[in-house]
Amino acid sequence: MTEDEDILAAEYALGLLDPTEMGLVTARVAEDAAFRARVDWWRDQLCPLVTEAETSPSADVWRRIDRALPQNDNNRRSLQRWRATAISAMAVAASLVAVVILKPLPVTPQPHVMLATLQGTGGATATVAYEATSGQLTILPGTIDTKGHDAELWIIPSDGTPRSLGVVDVNHPTHPSVPTSRRSFIQAGASFAISLEPKGGSPTGLPTGPVVSSGKLTTT
Repeated sequence: MTEDEDILAAEYALGLLDPTEMGLVTARVAEDAAFRARVDWWRDQLCPLVTEAETSPSADVWRRIDRALPQNDNNRRSLQRWRATAISAMAVAASLVAVVILKPLPVTPQPHVMLATLQGTGGATATVAYEATSGQLTILPGTIDTKGHDAELWIIPSDGTPRSLGVVDVNHPTHPSVPTSRRSFIQAGASFAISLEPKGGSPTGLPTGPVVSSGKLTTT
């Protein structure tokens, strides 16, 4: 698992993803046992922080601190100030952790999202979501080996003619924006495809290299 995938698992465990990403990652959790195990690991690590942060030191701890302080006229006042500061810091820490981990996601209107799972004969996979309101793509790469080439994303509408959506990074999650002139082609039933092209992308405006992954769009 890459560092970016590990961060993605942590963000999912904390509920920090936006609705589009949350839907994509939820699908991946259901299908990818290794990724699901990493999400569970992050939950195991993070959730106990709330319980730990809510636990206050016992009276015996305060007595031992009191005895360890220098004996002078101000030691009781210093202890009281230190104790108040410590309790405040612990309360703030507990509140922050609780807000991050336990606060439910806000209920917001769901955007018009279409989703495609791209697969290839060599096992190459990727997940692509399109949010129609903003025109933004979310690309979660799977196992695409570019073999030193650039990966180019295409939309293939009902007329069967591929339209380029540009060179994409298949090693990290990305969120490219679709050019306005291409958005009308992205409809349910159309297909996304990824081809391997020379550096910089196809020189012809059509796929010139092998198509390593493709999949149809469906509305979520």
